Amino acid sequence: MQIGSPRYKRSIAGHQVVHIQCLDRDQNEIDGAYGTGFFIKQGQTVFLCTCWHVVTGYDPLDVKIQPPGKIPPRREFLKVTLRKTEPLPPGFPPHLAGEISYGNHSFYVNLYSESEDGPLPIWQQDQEGPPNGSLENVGIYVPAVDFVLIPIDSILRVQDIMLGKEQCFQSEDLIFRKMIQGDKLMTVGFPFGYGSALNTSNSPTPIMVTRHLASEHSESDRMYALMDGPCSEGMSGSPVFAEVEGEFVFGGIYTGTILPDFGSLGEARLRKEQVLLRKLTALGRFHSSGLLGSVMTYLDEKYAS
Repeated sequence: MQIGSPRYKRSIAGHQVVHIQCLDRDQNEIDGAYGTGFFIKQGQTVFLCTCWHVVTGYDPLDVKIQPPGKIPPRREFLKVTLRKTEPLPPGFPPHLAGEISYGNHSFYVNLYSESEDGPLPIWQQDQEGPPNGSLENVGIYVPAVDFVLIPIDSILRVQDIMLGKEQCFQSEDLIFRKMIQGDKLMTVGFPFGYGSALNTSNSPTPIMVTRHLASEHSESDRMYALMDGPCSEGMSGSPVFAEVEGEFVFGGIYTGTILPDFGSLGEARLRKEQVLLRKLTALGRFHSSGLLGSVMTYLDEKYAS
């Protein structure tokens, strides 16, 4: 297999994702609070990237706080699990040159730093979403783009997490790519927290799901592109790859499921057929690589000033 070929890039995609488990203030796992993420290097800084709703627990398109005005226990820490990698030792044939991956290891991220005004989120995001006073009172803002950057270098040394060169996307990967309806998309992540929930070895194992581009943007929100079927819970924050003109390229970040409108169905029929209809007609949504690149440029300028 030739290094750099589309097939080679597809073969290492599973090593470019991390499993994210959200923890409470006592670092206990929060049931059902898990997702996927990946690393991006911009200049000399390495960021952990995932969805805003993974680190906060709120859907940016429909923020609901129950009861009104009350903030539930916050997701304060992340347990991040990734593959260990190291360079192959000298003497290996040239076609095997690169890195070797073996086993998993984890590190922890405190999502908030202390300040005179109380805990503040350490992640970077846009703040262009609708205002929400209850969240803003605790330093959380709703974004227009369901995407956050967590600067890893400010938490621990990159070499301490044994991050391989090929496990990091580069900021140059976040460019606009012209995709057309029907293009093949591959999403790599951890459905239902797969490793911890279903794998008896308690070692998170990523899977790849194949979908196709349904639309370059959602009718209700042009920030989102659509794929012809959803991915599973736990895959929010997964990188989406695309096959474009024979190349295997970074295409965006998976953000979740868009469900059909059942308003035209009678209530009895809705109850009976809702589960089946949702499975048959739900779509997946994602932010494109070009949009993420624009957000990264905006954030770089914002946080540098």
